[in-house]
Amino acid sequence: MTLDMAPLGQWIGRTEDAGDVATTAAPLACLAATLDRDDPEPETGDG
Repeated sequence: MTLDMAPLGQWIGRTEDAGDVATTAAPLACLAATLDRDDPEPETGDG
């Protein structure tokens, strides 16, 4: 398997921003528990 680097070269000096909104609080609460943090209970839309 070979990797064609030419298309990747187009990204040199460029950036891309992406975002997402948590539609339920459960994943944020689970992550806080995994990291053993005592964060306040997240609300829908937090993230």
